[in-house]
Amino acid sequence: MEKRKHARFAVDRPIQVINHLDDKELGRLINISEGGFMAICGLGGPEPGNLLQLTLRDPQGQTLEIQGGVRCVWREPTHGEDGYWCGYQFIDLSEADRQKLQAYLTSLDRN
Repeated sequence: MEKRKHARFAVDRPIQVINHLDDKELGRLINISEGGFMAICGLGGPEPGNLLQLTLRDPQGQTLEIQGGVRCVWREPTHGEDGYWCGYQFIDLSEADRQKLQAYLTSLDRN
């Protein structure tokens, strides 16, 4: 049985995964932890090993807006859709964004 270092939480609203370089949506957040997150991404998405600067954004501006460096750790084709499940590891978050992430995780833990 795999044991994770950090607890994962399902998100409670649509959160966009935005490529910081071109401000285009890469996918949608599925779950998140202190160490990383899983997203569903379209075709042409990142491959394992890719390093990216991403923004996690609540389109309603209510819950989350963090920016940071991530590494794509894995990806698998989705079933019935043209896209991929992708796993990302946070590799560079500012202290301010880390605090925003902690507050967001705390809010998810309460639900």
